[in-house]
Amino acid sequence: MTVQLPQPTPNGGILDPQGALPGSVRPAPDATLGELVATASKDLSLLIRGEVELAKAELAVTAKSAAAGAALGGAAALFGAIGGLFALLTVAEALDVALPRWAAFLIVTAVLLLLAGVLGLGALTRIKKVGPPERTMTTVKDDIAWLKSPRLAPTRRSGSS
Repeated sequence: MTVQLPQPTPNGGILDPQGALPGSVRPAPDATLGELVATASKDLSLLIRGEVELAKAELAVTAKSAAAGAALGGAAALFGAIGGLFALLTVAEALDVALPRWAAFLIVTAVLLLLAGVLGLGALTRIKKVGPPERTMTTVKDDIAWLKSPRLAPTRRSGSS
């Protein structure tokens, strides 16, 4: 299945060459305020729908590419794990030359378990450091405050645009 992305217009946007949204109607020069508001509302609705459709189409293409990449990554991980297993068997067999077979495999197993423990502790330490998205929560609170009182300018924080 091929997903068709909306083609950009010659001016690079989703507006036609006259600067109107496809499907919109220009109001008459003598239109009333109510007609102008209705036209603006319809145009805004068309604009939002167009942007949502564009986002859906782009996400569909991106999702397919990501799925293909994930499948290739999974295959690489599988073959890497099998190769790692054979490498560990080779190390154990090499130790078998100087030690009894059971001791060689015990050493390899102990090293693997030690490595797993160290990596697990590292992962646990990093996971404990994860917190809530503070900047996003602050900007959402600012947006809600602005919606309640549009005359107040949202607070500016360092690092935000």
